Amino acid sequence: MEKEKKMKKLIALAIALLFVIPAFAMADDKVSVSGTYYLRYYDAENYSDLNDDLDDEMNYFKSRFRLATTIKPADDVKAYFRFDLQEGRWGDQFNNTIGAWQRTGGTATNFHVDYAWVEVDKEMWKVRVGWQYVGFGLGLTEFGNQAIRFTFKTPVIIDLYYAKTSEGASISDEGKANEDEDFYALNLSYKADGFQIDGFYAMVDNSATDFEQSLFGIYGTASFGMIDFLGQLEILDGELGTTDYVGTQLVLQGKANVTEQIMVGLQILYAEGSDDANEVVINEIAGCDLWSFRPLSYGLMETWDVEPVDPFSIAPNAGMQAVQLIADFQATDDLLFQAALAYAQPEEDKMTALDSAMIFNVSFTYTFATNAKVGLHYNLMMPDMDSTYVGPDDDASALMGAFTLKF
Repeated sequence: MEKEKKMKKLIALAIALLFVIPAFAMADDKVSVSGTYYLRYYDAENYSDLNDDLDDEMNYFKSRFRLATTIKPADDVKAYFRFDLQEGRWGDQFNNTIGAWQRTGGTATNFHVDYAWVEVDKEMWKVRVGWQYVGFGLGLTEFGNQAIRFTFKTPVIIDLYYAKTSEGASISDEGKANEDEDFYALNLSYKADGFQIDGFYAMVDNSATDFEQSLFGIYGTASFGMIDFLGQLEILDGELGTTDYVGTQLVLQGKANVTEQIMVGLQILYAEGSDDANEVVINEIAGCDLWSFRPLSYGLMETWDVEPVDPFSIAPNAGMQAVQLIADFQATDDLLFQAALAYAQPEEDKMTALDSAMIFNVSFTYTFATNAKVGLHYNLMMPDMDSTYVGPDDDASALMGAFTLKF
């Protein structure tokens, strides 16, 4: 009975956030509201087993309503929160769960909070406190958590982060099992005309288990006439008992704006692999990855929604080496075509029977009303197994569609 009362209160709060805040925003220019809605359609097969002989076709709809509110009572003070409504597959995933943002493992929620933070922004410094985004460069490592972020506005922008990611078995620190897990990070960023470079360091330290992971990285962009360059390098490290955590990731990208309508580009992708029994290859620290950057899903849709696979790890400890050609064609102001062709192979081929794969993406996006778009995306993945492999190796493919409205 008590649980039911709490649920009703939470539902009432959700209704208030959904209707009262937007109404308040209409009456006060210190409050602004924005959001997005998407409906996606997936028709896919063979991603889980690469076998034409098995009936494994997936056919479903997925939607999400996202609402964000910014409150700015003064020039130097701001509050922000964002939440999602009805996110999940139609007729399958929805339940009545209400809670904070979390990696739900596929469980959908009627209502959950993504971010909720407040900020004081002065001339030479800024501080942001609360549930916020923490990420570096392209977002190869990123997460949402309760955190404190200090920003110092020198010619080189300095960002300092702290988050307590776990209180251990208790809020008391007496006894090793009650020790905490903490996150620390530093990001340095310098920008000039047509140029940016960031250097960053982050670590997670769990005193209860003596678990530690860290990363050092460099991110940069540069523009030279019609050509834009982008690159990021991350080196990861850590340990837990006799296990050593290792990892190196590299992304290089060049884009050439051949005309006002045509862009062609090249991406080079690398992730370390290892066949050492005492090493575990990681691609982020403490599992912190919101997957903002999914290089092998270029175009309208994120192909890996069909079969979640880390694009930087074909199999555990296998790593990846890949090269991908990308292209955009802006046929009209409202019609965009995109395509990509990639060749990928494991960096350490002893860790998987997959020898290589060709990945093809093509999509179009049509803007048919103000901030409203529809489109289709086709993905084809063609695996090539090594000579020792016995089993199916058929192509996987998906036809996907999307409707998106921003407001």
